[in-house]
Amino acid sequence: MAKRLEILRSGASPHWFWLEAPEGAAAGEPPLRRRDIAHPARLRVIDESGEGLPVAALLRAAAAAGHALEALGDGSDRALELRLGPAGTVPRVETTGEAEREVVHLDGVALHEEPSPYPAEALLRDLLSPGRGRRATVTAPAIEAVPNAALFFESLMNSDMPHNDREISGGVLHMLSPLAGSPTEVVLANVKMSITGRERPILGMDALREVLASREVHLIGITLLEGYFEGVVSLIETLRELGSRAHIAVGGVMPSRTPEHVAAHLPGVSFVCRGAGEYFVPALARIVGTSDVDVPFTEAQVEALMSLDGILAIDRAGAQLVSGNPAKVVEVEDLDGVALDLSHLEPRHIEGGIEISTSRGCLHHCSFCTIIGRHRYQARSAEGIFALLGRYEARFAELFGDDVPDNAYRVHISDDDFVCDKQRAIDFFRALPESRFRLSSVQASVADLCRRDGRALLPELDPELSEVLTPSLFADHGRPIPLRDFVADHRSRGWSSYLQIGVETFSDRELLRLAKGYRVSHIRAIVGALSQRRIHMDAYFIVSNAETTAEDLIESVEELCRLKLRHPKYFHLRFPVVPHLVSYFPSASHKNKVRKGQQDTMRLRDHRSVPGYPELDYPFVEHDIPSDPWVARAVDEEFLTDARLYTESLVRLRALYSERLALLPPGEERRQGERLLRRLDDAPRQLAFEMLRELREQQARRSADGAKAGAGDATALAAATAVLGDRREWLPTFRRYEHSEVPRLVVIPTWQCELRCRYCYIPKQDGRVMDLRTLERSIDLLLSSRRERLMLQFFGGEPLMERELIRHGMDYGVEQAQRLGKDLRFVLSSNGWSLDEETLGWLSGYPVKLELSLDGDPATQRRFRPSLIKGRDSYAEGIATRRQAILASGLPYDVIMVVHPAGVEQMPENFFHIASLGFERVQINFALGVLWDEEKKRAFARGLHEIGQRLRQRWAEGEALSMINLESAPMPVRLNGEVTVDFDGTLYGGNGFLHETEHKSKFVIGDLDEHGSFDRYWMDAPSNDFLLAWSYPEDITANNLEVGRIMTSFAKWMRSEGIGPASGAPSSKRAEARHDQA
Repeated sequence: MAKRLEILRSGASPHWFWLEAPEGAAAGEPPLRRRDIAHPARLRVIDESGEGLPVAALLRAAAAAGHALEALGDGSDRALELRLGPAGTVPRVETTGEAEREVVHLDGVALHEEPSPYPAEALLRDLLSPGRGRRATVTAPAIEAVPNAALFFESLMNSDMPHNDREISGGVLHMLSPLAGSPTEVVLANVKMSITGRERPILGMDALREVLASREVHLIGITLLEGYFEGVVSLIETLRELGSRAHIAVGGVMPSRTPEHVAAHLPGVSFVCRGAGEYFVPALARIVGTSDVDVPFTEAQVEALMSLDGILAIDRAGAQLVSGNPAKVVEVEDLDGVALDLSHLEPRHIEGGIEISTSRGCLHHCSFCTIIGRHRYQARSAEGIFALLGRYEARFAELFGDDVPDNAYRVHISDDDFVCDKQRAIDFFRALPESRFRLSSVQASVADLCRRDGRALLPELDPELSEVLTPSLFADHGRPIPLRDFVADHRSRGWSSYLQIGVETFSDRELLRLAKGYRVSHIRAIVGALSQRRIHMDAYFIVSNAETTAEDLIESVEELCRLKLRHPKYFHLRFPVVPHLVSYFPSASHKNKVRKGQQDTMRLRDHRSVPGYPELDYPFVEHDIPSDPWVARAVDEEFLTDARLYTESLVRLRALYSERLALLPPGEERRQGERLLRRLDDAPRQLAFEMLRELREQQARRSADGAKAGAGDATALAAATAVLGDRREWLPTFRRYEHSEVPRLVVIPTWQCELRCRYCYIPKQDGRVMDLRTLERSIDLLLSSRRERLMLQFFGGEPLMERELIRHGMDYGVEQAQRLGKDLRFVLSSNGWSLDEETLGWLSGYPVKLELSLDGDPATQRRFRPSLIKGRDSYAEGIATRRQAILASGLPYDVIMVVHPAGVEQMPENFFHIASLGFERVQINFALGVLWDEEKKRAFARGLHEIGQRLRQRWAEGEALSMINLESAPMPVRLNGEVTVDFDGTLYGGNGFLHETEHKSKFVIGDLDEHGSFDRYWMDAPSNDFLLAWSYPEDITANNLEVGRIMTSFAKWMRSEGIGPASGAPSSKRAEARHDQA
């Protein structure tokens, strides 16, 4: 049995618009008033003014009376006659005729000259108030049907869908089928109109001429969409030029949503119908008979029209308007009861298969939608669909006998959402394989494909739908179609995608904006589950709307790329994509724009109006205009391409943005452009690596469960190769990408320092100070990373010599990180000279870790870290005397103790001297760039051994003293290899460039002006071996590696025995022996 679902709020009209107050409106008139579309009354409005009032005046009078009756609580069956008299007519109500019908006399000229509809409504509320006049109803007269002819158009909308070229539209068949068995002859013409583009030509006019030349037509039915309104105007003009005087009835979306506007602006139309064509067509064919537009309606015709629901009738010959409860959108009682007359189906109509419509309406709330029956759903049952298909089979037998072409059994279901009634869809899908029919395509909402738990929509395919959705349901399943035809979407297809899913966007913010009712996680789940079931799907994509930001656009395209990378064979984008949302006048998105005063964000292709009748203004929106100029540039250039699994779109987008950025002056928009370029840089590789990392994680889980490799593994590798090329080229970089370390960016605010350390090769030139904008751009670079946890290190030189710059950088970093949802932390490398209580106080307000330098006791510190200014004490002015304030601040810290070969014998005492100051975390760095002779190496080994023994003793006593070197896997020499930004914006790999050697250029990896992404620089940064090769002379590097191996051996020994208080005192003599031997 057919089903009907409804989710309308009680008492709320689904059809209304904002009416703006006209110029010259009365004082106190609100700028916007909500106005319901159409009115619940049965009225006849006659122009007796002698002025030839426009149809708009009759519509205003009818609306005023209808809204007045509604405000008075009167029903839709109250019948009135309104007579618009000449100037000076006294408004009054009379009762005339045997039916004692109320006749309202109004001054038609005054009504016409009013700048708004509200004075007439106020007047009629007073005239029709309770106790005045008598209440009369309408009785439909008996009008005998006579032989006549009705003309319909086989499929008026011209689209790029292959099934649309030759078919008879399912909607047209529904309209004309009730005429079967009546005296009305059905005449068909194959005329088509485009609904997109600036030029919207009409095709098939020669066929129309032939039809009109062969017979007289009395009624013409046209399905009207806003997209081809101008085409229908031209079509009506052509019909009149060809001599047709038939009455023209229009139905469909636009008349059903805005009947009064259509009646006012569509010349030559006789009937504007709201809702089901099955209701109107037979009634109008009977009422019209053999009359034409040059003869006024008879009284019987007027009464018959008034007795209908959902209609406005314009009688220009009789200067009158008839309204039959136009507030109602008519529905058929039971779609299963609508039997289609397929006698009009010819072989040419089924060359591409058949189209059927099995439901009307939709329960979802998409903000841009203007379909009839929004928030309502009416459908044929599964049994009713098969009964309909049975009628098609019978017609095939009549046309072809036993030689029915296979294509005849291809079925395109044109419902807006076939799965809205889940059980009906399941019943149909389950039974379809038992028939000869197979689906060409069918449309479904992501929301209806997901499983529900009560009111919660879960990101997983509904299990019952999963059971019945199989590839065998679809006509193109099993055809020998090359894989490249599935992978490349932007080409003419020789196959049909199975499921059409109205995704519209791939950004959570945009999904919310469009009121789709689900999130990206739901899209991913559905696409993944359908791909596993080998179901091809097309996603509709609206690239932009007025509020789309560049970040939204990039997010959406990146998610599109993710889906195509993971499911290249089964996930497709419907081409051509829709570049702009169209906020049609009846849509919620249009109302929102008017309410917010954002009418300038819609580009109009036309604006129909009647002077003095603002309630009938109709803006024909060509498309929304993106407010973000970056989005506008991208959409105008049609950047989207399916090359390299859509990832080339991101490359094109970056190129467009680079061109635009080059033309911008300094300012916020330029800053935004730089951020966008960094976000887009290297995006294809990042997305491919992201997919491969997920694959590795899945493989690890399968391996843990004892499962074999999945079928998707080879697909993922092939997709990565399609985007990145030969895996041998990108595999080493991917291994760096997989590291779980928190990426770090180092900035050099200044090269200057208060100290002149003996082992520091950094020249301390004056003037090498980073400016504020360079620091901000450096932070933007770091925050362009796709990783959530990031670290920014201030190095030098001594960063705190530019403390205000550092403070600004932390403020800016925190603000931008919060905006982007990043966890940004700071490291401040400092000699401690500037760490007074005030500085520590403001530093404690940031997530910062201190990396402090102290080489040991006073003698060692003064010897190896002397002050620039003679007479100043580098120990007394450093962290040693500030330890209480540092420790009291609660800031995390590490103390870096550098050991010079000339002071290696004091290393153990210096280490524990630092510990005695209360610092529990100390790292030993041996001096690089200097030669260590054999004795110094042995002294270094002995010193490490002593430190190890004493550490174990302290650990056994419960002391939480840490030698930081032991906390990570040891390397002989680990150089600082982080991406580093110098004061002038040059990017380096590591900090070896600070030595100012002839090899400085070897470390350059880029510049802030390249607007590259941090992740690219980080992944492509030079290796530790490369840094070693070019940081110091070869002999010194070899020597330093030997020293490093001593530290490595020591660390391995310590780690083998355990580290920290829990490990206790040393217990293994063998481990000590191994260390002594090393």
